Amino acid sequence: MIDTVVHRFVEAREGIKRQAVAAHDAGSSHTQLELHLSYEAAEAGEAYLAALDEVDAYCRAMRLLTLETPPEQRVFRRWYVEELVRQVRAAAAGEEPGEPMTFEQRLLQEIASVASADRRSDRAVRLYTVSVALAAAASVEDVSTVVLNEGVDALSASGAGVLLVDDAHQLTVTGTVGYDDELVDRLRHESADAELPAAHALRTGQAVWLESPAELHARFPTLHGIEATTVSMCAVPLEMGGSLVGALRFSFDRARLFDEDERRFVLALAAQCAQALHRTRLEQKTKEDSFRVAVDTMIDPVMMCRPERDSSGGIVDLRLEYVNAAGLDPRQQPIGRLLSELWPGVQAQGLLQQYLDVAVTGEPLVLDAYRFDDSESQASGARVYDLRATRIGDLVFIVYRNVTQRVEREQEALRHREALAEAQRIANVGSWLRDTETETVQWSDQFFEICGLDPATVRPSREVFRDLLGPKGRVEFEAAVLNAATEGARFQLEQRLTRPDGDVRDVVITGEATADATGRVTITRGTVQDVTDQRFVELALQRSQERLREEHRTVQILQSAILPTALPDIPGASIAARYLPASERTGVGGDFYDAFPLADGRVLLTVGDVAGKGVGAAEAVGQLRNSLRMAAIIDPSPAVIVQRLNQLIERGFSAPFATAVIGIYSPDDGRFDWASAGHLPLVLRDTAGGVRLLEEKPTHPPLGVAPYHLRPLHSVVLERGEMLLLYTDGLVERRGEAIDVGFQRLVDIVRAAANGPGAMTAAILDAATVADGNRRDDICLLLLTRH
Repeated sequence: MIDTVVHRFVEAREGIKRQAVAAHDAGSSHTQLELHLSYEAAEAGEAYLAALDEVDAYCRAMRLLTLETPPEQRVFRRWYVEELVRQVRAAAAGEEPGEPMTFEQRLLQEIASVASADRRSDRAVRLYTVSVALAAAASVEDVSTVVLNEGVDALSASGAGVLLVDDAHQLTVTGTVGYDDELVDRLRHESADAELPAAHALRTGQAVWLESPAELHARFPTLHGIEATTVSMCAVPLEMGGSLVGALRFSFDRARLFDEDERRFVLALAAQCAQALHRTRLEQKTKEDSFRVAVDTMIDPVMMCRPERDSSGGIVDLRLEYVNAAGLDPRQQPIGRLLSELWPGVQAQGLLQQYLDVAVTGEPLVLDAYRFDDSESQASGARVYDLRATRIGDLVFIVYRNVTQRVEREQEALRHREALAEAQRIANVGSWLRDTETETVQWSDQFFEICGLDPATVRPSREVFRDLLGPKGRVEFEAAVLNAATEGARFQLEQRLTRPDGDVRDVVITGEATADATGRVTITRGTVQDVTDQRFVELALQRSQERLREEHRTVQILQSAILPTALPDIPGASIAARYLPASERTGVGGDFYDAFPLADGRVLLTVGDVAGKGVGAAEAVGQLRNSLRMAAIIDPSPAVIVQRLNQLIERGFSAPFATAVIGIYSPDDGRFDWASAGHLPLVLRDTAGGVRLLEEKPTHPPLGVAPYHLRPLHSVVLERGEMLLLYTDGLVERRGEAIDVGFQRLVDIVRAAANGPGAMTAAILDAATVADGNRRDDICLLLLTRH
């Protein structure tokens, strides 16, 4: 393969190169290529293209994306090689090769091919998306919504609708997109026999394609009065179970030519829609029939309601479709009526909205002891109900039970249980109760567990518990009990309890006491909560935070000692640098900068980022900074400096991975040459205030990754008044945000900032602090301004 790429088709390539160079030297933008090739050149050209395609495939497979041929070069290569092969083969066959295809013509072919493939791919993806979404659709409305939304987006239609025929041979609208209320209302009253596109497609089983206003008005004259802004449209039948049951229609506000791809897409969409509608209808009917049988056997009233929708498809009410014998009131004749008409209080009290939420979300509604007062209905007066509502298919099932008498009895019993409920509220952990009148003490099982006592061998008593608290705890506990009895208030204190096995537990004791008329304590009760683990975690967390703060301070001190204490004076230029550490919660990283004057008057300027955080990263920064200066003294070429740093890393240098910009600035002419070892692009602000990124592609991999270069050194000559910004990734990177957003934010900040190094650095850091108050990375920047 390498031999083919290097040695095959050389005759043509060399000839093209010579003529192209000559045209360039002559100042021509185009040239006519003339080559004298043997007939064998056609086979060599094809082999050459095949070998290069194989090389590109290998690069993609091995993730060598920088070595893969760029798309624009691949198109150019295929154009000139294939055109030469075509002409050679025509000559070999004794035919006239005809006019050669220009590169512009080839580009137009490629663009058309890509656009066509994109359209086909997009529609295939949309059909797959529709299939997945329809599999989860549980109702006719869900199916309509999925199909219409995807269809309108794919076809750029101005409106669309799904219409199904009902038992009265009228078209019912199950979903629309882009149609106003007036049009939807007209569609709702459209007969299946009407001379309109959807009705025609339903009757004939044939799709209707209307591509212009003339064709639309000629075939369906009445359509203009219904859809005045529609210029073209299509309507395709929906077939379910062998029967035509509806139509899918799309409207367009501009002329539309439906090519074969678009027609196949619409027909496929209609087929998916019909299949899903058939499934949901069968499932819904089966469910409804089975539930009708089941609810008839229930002793509680049950209502089956179907959602009532407005012109936009929103659910606004529920229409009673079925009610079992337990809930049937013949005087009301409720079947087919809206709930808001039957019981106005349902809407006034907000209960109807809760039912509508069930219809929309499918989340069941559970209301116990709901007080309902519908003074406007026949069944007036306040009653209390237990209510349950759930959505099954398209229907909302409502089950209710009159529990007015039960609630009244429960309220009466509740008054007798208040004392017991208060005790249960207090006894949330381990509980005790002591009655001095009867000399009885009661402990809960958890109380025994906290105290480390065995209920089978230990009898509850005040003395046993006090002994566990120790001398100081006993005094404080007794004082708290006496004070609670005197003041009539609850007490709480935290003590250390020593179990019989020597285990010490931290406990919070909460209780209350009752005294008689003489002040003698008669009843004490309360709880004991074991908080040992909680206190242990709190102490460990406190110590951990103290260690982190101490390490953070240590690293900051170390890093401030490593960074330059003063910046050098540069003739005809000024530099400003700032370092902003990460927040204490994330730790200080390995960002650094340096400005080092060289013996020949030039200045080494560098900004970098060593991987890692904490003391290790700071130590690596120190080594890297010293090595940079030493390498620059030996040979100030940025490329050589990168090479020497990689050699140091190979020999055990403590910074295994780092990115950096290493540049040499010449004050004499304002020239800045730099190498980028996997680092971010520089930012240049010109004298007119324009700002742009410089050389976004690195010249080298990050330090410590690989000892080779990717491309030549970058270079720029600063005009007087221009500023150059070097920085680290903490300035542009944000969690969950694309790096391009950060680049654009930085460009906008530099463009808006005032002139001058101090004002510029202050504006950049102020904006970075506001955008990311809890910084997860250091920020380091160096600003060079030529005067």
